[in-house]
Amino acid sequence: MNKQLINVSKLAAAVGIAFSLSACHSDKPSDSEAKAAFEQAIGDCQYIKLDSFEKVNGVPEGDNGYSVSVKYVLKLQEPDSQFTDKMKEQASLLEDFEPLKQQAAELDNKVLQEENEYTSTHPDDHRELKDMMADNPDVQQSNALNAKVHDMGIKLYQLNNEGTAQWQNTVAGACRSMGSVGMRDVVYQSVSQLLDGTKAEMTATINMVNTDNGWMLAQ
Repeated sequence: MNKQLINVSKLAAAVGIAFSLSACHSDKPSDSEAKAAFEQAIGDCQYIKLDSFEKVNGVPEGDNGYSVSVKYVLKLQEPDSQFTDKMKEQASLLEDFEPLKQQAAELDNKVLQEENEYTSTHPDDHRELKDMMADNPDVQQSNALNAKVHDMGIKLYQLNNEGTAQWQNTVAGACRSMGSVGMRDVVYQSVSQLLDGTKAEMTATINMVNTDNGWMLAQ
């Protein structure tokens, strides 16, 4: 074989190797490397999944590191069936509870205003005030509304403990590794949001290091 041809072949091989090495050791992490590092950072959780991911920016850190800013969306799956019935009942009851609570508060304010108006003109008539307020239909309605609000509040507390709180505790216990990247933001939402499977858009920064196997999560 021609000696010149052998030298050319060796040169081509050397260039190919050098190109391959430079490709494997880029000066900053690729999008796929950043995503892989992020998935490693948040760990695996059966209830919360990475819905979307975007590498936004990054800056070099020292001789062999890189700090990567990312934007991502976590999605919480819909509740397990064992919690769903309680959570649906809670959500339905809340729709009635909030207006009733507001109505009771407005009526309480009206009764207080009536009492203040009477005492301002009859400062010493305490017995008459008591009798008047006892016969006042606004007072009677206020008492009835507040009793209903109280009973509904107790029921909501029970439903929350048996459904929503249990579901949140189940997810939080299984997804502890995600706490630093916003797990709480997707888990601790209103019951109506949880029933639909919540999503939360967040940002984070991950530290990466260049290794023989490419850019990896810094340990």
